[in-house]
Amino acid sequence: MRRRAFRLGWVLLAAAATSSGAEATPPPDAPGSEAFYLAPAWMETAVVSPSYAGAAAHDPRFDDRSLWAHLDGREAYTRQVWPKGRLLVWAHPGTSGSPMVRDSLNPEDAANWLEDGKPAADAAFDENTDLLLPAADTPYRVGVFSPVRHVTVEKNAGWHALGKFGGNMTIYGNVWIKRGGRIYVGGNTALAGPHHTFYRNDDLANIRCSQHLQVNKPSGASAEILGHVTVLDEFTVFDGAAVVGPDSKFQPGRNSMPTIRPGGALALMDGAVWAKWQNDWTARDLEVGGTVQGGLADRPLTRDAYLLLHFKNYTGAGGRDAAAGNPRERGGASTRAVSLVLRDGAALRSYTADAASARLVVTYGGVPWTKYRPEAGSENERRSLAEDPQRKNLYAWLDALPRHIDVWAGKGVVLQTVRFDYLHAGGLMAADPADADAWRDVTFGPNCAGSGKELLGQAPALDRQGAY
Repeated sequence: MRRRAFRLGWVLLAAAATSSGAEATPPPDAPGSEAFYLAPAWMETAVVSPSYAGAAAHDPRFDDRSLWAHLDGREAYTRQVWPKGRLLVWAHPGTSGSPMVRDSLNPEDAANWLEDGKPAADAAFDENTDLLLPAADTPYRVGVFSPVRHVTVEKNAGWHALGKFGGNMTIYGNVWIKRGGRIYVGGNTALAGPHHTFYRNDDLANIRCSQHLQVNKPSGASAEILGHVTVLDEFTVFDGAAVVGPDSKFQPGRNSMPTIRPGGALALMDGAVWAKWQNDWTARDLEVGGTVQGGLADRPLTRDAYLLLHFKNYTGAGGRDAAAGNPRERGGASTRAVSLVLRDGAALRSYTADAASARLVVTYGGVPWTKYRPEAGSENERRSLAEDPQRKNLYAWLDALPRHIDVWAGKGVVLQTVRFDYLHAGGLMAADPADADAWRDVTFGPNCAGSGKELLGQAPALDRQGAY
């Protein structure tokens, strides 16, 4: 086994040496930094366009370059043809409505909606019904729980699916959250249906759009995320493709364990970033049964795309013992997890116009220490940690953990035109070392804890949380 692993190490070295991408492209600013939350340049152009107020999810006006400066004509959602539907417009901009609030306007009452400029005949939403919450001078919220097609939320409007049990929403079309608007679904948002769609959030002050998000479209259909979208917990692609658009960011959250199922794909376009918004050092960041890729076959990368992962308890240090039995500590004394899990037959690849400068970059994307310490949930707790050295020392072991990542590759995993950086020594772990013979153009950045054969390891057995 050692001889085999040694030889494969040199195979990977050769791949790195023959690629003209000798230096890793600097990664984007880390989650938690102010720069990370800046809007893409194309979006800042759009929000000041004279055409901005009239455009909507059901009428996106793709031909207007002031609204869609990043388009190159190959985006699937721009070519999607939609059957005729109905558009319901909230009739009381500036006044909230919810079926859950007594004496409130009821969104389930047709009298509170306009259709073709007249009171709606009914307020029955379905997969052919579009929804528009118009701009207003004062903030307002409307609660809708029924399935819808296209959704547009304009300035000062808020679409909230909240209820006793959280609230879920199924969306079959496009979503456009305008600057100053907001969507929040307290349960799960399902992006469904056989059409290519976009989910665009222009309001960076309200990036948290749902508790969970899932993509479940027929194979070949896609949902493209534009701007910056965060969900508080889980993210799953059951089938179809989730695409993170150019210079856009998507972040699942907290202690979630996002999953790309065998029928699903996650594609990151030029400058796109996928990253959990909070480090969970005791569980995997992403499990892939299908495909994670930079670019698409018909839209190859022209710049790097980034899959940002977090550090884990690689050394097996700490836990309850080091934290003096703090009951808020998670994971026990020696929980070790993997940053990225590639199940048997999964693929990690790039479609690229130039493998030297445009590929999927898998690297560490850190968050400030106040974001991952168990006792750093509020400003008072952060101040207490800073002012009390004894309490702060409880977590000295956590600060000492190496900020590197690791990747677990099951049998038959495909790796092609991928750049790894910040890998642990032995951090690229293969269940079957023979698979590495087929890996192509796998390169390593300067921040890895070693080079060539030192970065290869044997994959351990994992539990359901990606720990070993």
